[in-house]
Amino acid sequence: MSMDLNFWKYKEGVPHDNNRVYELACCDGKTIEELENLPIDEILKKIHSVFLIGKL
Repeated sequence: MSMDLNFWKYKEGVPHDNNRVYELACCDGKTIEELENLPIDEILKKIHSVFLIGKL
């Protein structure tokens, strides 16, 4: 079983268009200027600690 998790955070003061972000950034891998850079390593560590404890 697999799971696809998608996270993003808008920069302050920009309009939100979640469908556009999902299609362009998540599906097509394009960079969107309205989004903040996320701490990917921290997010992955947190996901691992919550979902994978004891399963390695």
